[in-house]
Amino acid sequence: MFNKLFNREKPESRQDAALAIVTGALSQSTAQGLGSVRAWLEGHAEAMMQKQTCIETLAHIDDALRQLLVKAEQELYQAHANLTRTQLILQAALPFCTVIANTTARAVAAEGPVLAKRSGQIGAVQSAIASFVYWAAKGYLMRFIGQPQSAGFPWAKIYPLYDFGRKIEAGALSKFAGSATSGLGQIKKQLAYLLLLTRTLSPDLNGRQILVADRLVTMFTAFVQVADQHSADTPFATAQDNGQPTLLDDNAVVVASQQPAFYFGVQRCSTELVSLETMITMQHRLPPKLEEDWRLDIGEALTVLRHLKARWSGRQSMRRDKRIQAQGNIQLAYEFAPVRRLISLMENAAQVKTVEPTRTVGELENISQSGLGVILSPNASWARSGRLIGIRQAEAPRWSVGVVRRIVARTDSSSLAGIQVVSSAPESVRLVERAKVSQWEQVTSAETFNNVLAIYAPKAESTAARLITAGNTLSVGQEYGASLVEGNALIKVLDIAELGGDFVIYDCDVLIQAPPTDEPAPRPHSPPPRLNII
Repeated sequence: MFNKLFNREKPESRQDAALAIVTGALSQSTAQGLGSVRAWLEGHAEAMMQKQTCIETLAHIDDALRQLLVKAEQELYQAHANLTRTQLILQAALPFCTVIANTTARAVAAEGPVLAKRSGQIGAVQSAIASFVYWAAKGYLMRFIGQPQSAGFPWAKIYPLYDFGRKIEAGALSKFAGSATSGLGQIKKQLAYLLLLTRTLSPDLNGRQILVADRLVTMFTAFVQVADQHSADTPFATAQDNGQPTLLDDNAVVVASQQPAFYFGVQRCSTELVSLETMITMQHRLPPKLEEDWRLDIGEALTVLRHLKARWSGRQSMRRDKRIQAQGNIQLAYEFAPVRRLISLMENAAQVKTVEPTRTVGELENISQSGLGVILSPNASWARSGRLIGIRQAEAPRWSVGVVRRIVARTDSSSLAGIQVVSSAPESVRLVERAKVSQWEQVTSAETFNNVLAIYAPKAESTAARLITAGNTLSVGQEYGASLVEGNALIKVLDIAELGGDFVIYDCDVLIQAPPTDEPAPRPHSPPPRLNII
C-alpha cells in the first residue's frame, strides 16, 4: 500500500494478472497446470465479455497458453508406452483446448462487431478468429490421439467466423477497413494448417506418430494454397461429412453453390515432402526444426513421413495379409550388433547359449504371412517404430530379422508391437571391398581390402537380395565380395531401400554365385596398379 501511495505505482492490469496465472501454471505439473487455467478461464469468461475485454485478454495470454500446450505435447510424446499417463494428460489437454476455442468464438461473436467499427481494431478481431481456428485444430488433434476412430472435424463452426473475418477485410462492416491492419493472412495460415491436419491423421498412426505428423504438418503449412473458389491450383474441397477421406476422394466431391466450402491445393506439399525424405536419407540426420526437444528417431520420422506421402497423394494404406490369433512366448533382440551375432548361429540357435544385453522375451498375439504382433513388457522403453529387431519362435531353429512398424499402448501398461518380417532365413556376412590406398601402395602389387559386417536377406527371386548394415556404409553401384551358404558371390548394391533408426536396408543383385570351394570369396574388380617410370 505504501509503495502505491508514495511511489505512485500503477495497479496491476487484468491482462497482466491473467498472464501471471497462466505463467504460474507452467511451473506446475502438466495436468494440474492445464486444469487450473481451464477452471480460471471458465470462471472469468463471462465477466470479461461483459466488460468487452475478453478478446484483448486472450490475445495477451495467447503465447503463454501455447507454451503450456507445447509442454503437454512433449510429455505425451515421452509417455507413448504409458497409457495411464497418456490418458491423464489427454483428460486435461482436450478440455483445455475446447474451452479456449469456445471462449474465443463467443468473444468474437459478442465483441467482434463492436471492435470492427473502431479504427485499428480489425486486425485484433481477425487475430482472434485465427486463434480460434488454431485451438479448434489442437482440440481435434487431442481428441484424435485419444480416439483415433473419432468423427470428422465440424466445419460448420469454422465457416461463419471465417466469413465474418473476410467481410471485415472487404470493409463491409467498417469504414476504417482501408486504414486498419489486416489479419486475414493469419486466418488463412491457421486454416491451411487445419485443412492439412484433417487430411493427414488416420487410425493407422498411434499417439506418438500423430504428434510427429502434427509437427510435419506445421512445417508444410506454408505450402498449402487456400482459396474461396475452385481453380487448378486449389482443386480440392472440404466435404461436409468429412470423416477421413483422402485427397482424391475430396476431389470427387461436388459442392453445391449454396454450400460453403474451402478450396485448397497440396501439390507443393507433396513435392517438398519427397525432397525432405531424400535429404534425410542422404544426410542420415533430421532437420533441427523436426527434431527439436524430442530426440526423434530417424526411423520413426521416416515411417510417419512415408505415411504422409501416401496419404497426401490419395493412396490408402491397407493390410495385405490376414492376421491369425496365436499364442506362446517369442524371443526378441534389438540393435544391429546383437541381432547379427544371433543370426550368425544359423541352425544352431537352439543349442548354443549366448548372453546378449538386448535380448528379451515377448508374448505372441497374432501372426500373418508378412509379420506378427507381439505383446511387450511394460518396461520395453526400447521399442520404437522403424527399429531393427531379431525374432525367434520356440520351435524355430534359427533367428529371423524384421522391422518394428507399429507400437500401440495397452491398458495394462504393456504395448503391442507390429513387426514386419524382412527375412526368415537371413545370414551374417562379411562384405569385402577394395580399400582406398595411397599412391605408394598403388605402385606395388599389394592389394588392400576393407571388411563390412552385414546381414544378408535373400528374396524369392534368384538374383535379388537385400543387405542390412548398421549405418550408411555401402555405396550404391559398388560391388562387394561375400561368402554365402550357397557359395562365393559378388553382390552389387542397387539402391537404398529403407533408412531406419539403427540400420540401412539396400536392394542388391547377386552377380556371381559359385559352388562352395576352399578358395576365398571373389574380390571386386579393380584396375591394375600404375607404374611411374622415371
